[in-house]
Amino acid sequence: MKQLDVVRKLDEVFSHRKLRNHAAKRSVIKYGASETTTAIVLDLSVSKQILLSRSFASKNYFDDGYRRLSDAESSVGIVRRFFSHGPLFLEGEEHRASKQLFNDLLKDQADKLEIIAPRIRSIMLNRKRRFNSALDFARLFVEICLASIMKNLSSIPLKMGLNALRNRENVFYFYFRPRRHRIANDALAYLERKATPTDAFAKLVCHSLIVMAYDPLVATICANQGEGRTHDFEASADRYCPVSFVSRECIESVAIGETSFAKGDICYVSLVPAIDEASADGLSFGTGVHACIGKQISLKILQLAEQIIVTDFKEGFDKKPVVSPDGVFLSFRN
Repeated sequence: MKQLDVVRKLDEVFSHRKLRNHAAKRSVIKYGASETTTAIVLDLSVSKQILLSRSFASKNYFDDGYRRLSDAESSVGIVRRFFSHGPLFLEGEEHRASKQLFNDLLKDQADKLEIIAPRIRSIMLNRKRRFNSALDFARLFVEICLASIMKNLSSIPLKMGLNALRNRENVFYFYFRPRRHRIANDALAYLERKATPTDAFAKLVCHSLIVMAYDPLVATICANQGEGRTHDFEASADRYCPVSFVSRECIESVAIGETSFAKGDICYVSLVPAIDEASADGLSFGTGVHACIGKQISLKILQLAEQIIVTDFKEGFDKKPVVSPDGVFLSFRN
């Protein structure tokens, strides 16, 4: 997206979730981009019709950006293949089958995290004085959990798994950011050099933990702390939706309500209700943090975080993290 005003509007939409307020009460914002038109759909009733319509298909919204990079294969080849073969943009039976494999593999990892929970708690306590805010706590805690899972799946040493996580970048933006994709690719390349995954699917799961798991989990822990919540972290998995929009491509001209869509149009479809919509129910198939890496493992990580905070951090933290949205994910800064 080269139209800076549209980028700015999308930033506001994702930052504040005040969707219609930023759209002058319009349900669909359309703008031209070369030979195609892009639509930002803000009305959930329109979103639902698009998601159910056979006139629209899933869109890998990174593809166009990758094609524009002359050195795509060398600088972003690994992360590009991840999105091409991973479950994120799959549809129908392919998505269900891949999701089931994810869930089965990560369910076992949730049980293993429970076993090493005392060790994780010990690490957090040893570093307690270094935590100025919930963000400091959340980052290290999530890094340890994810690195432990990657160690189980790929035999990568814990320290190297931590390095891969700390050298990643969030790539989920509404416009393509080559620098972030290159950094994410470097993190995956580092993982591939240091790890020996048990099979191809274990490798895909490790990549998913780096690309999709870190930001939503850290943000959910911070959001709980920001609200002063120290109990029932699991409920927050349904309260905070890290992915507010999905992309769809129009494959057959169609009119929905007062809006006409032409073949080739790209739609960014809202999954989160506007603040003034009658229904507060979102449309995301997995509203909340578990939409990214599976519900069971996400809830286990949130549960373990809650146990440590309730037991060992009753006094809270000196600083309160500030909301600093990073792409489609709710994010924080100190």
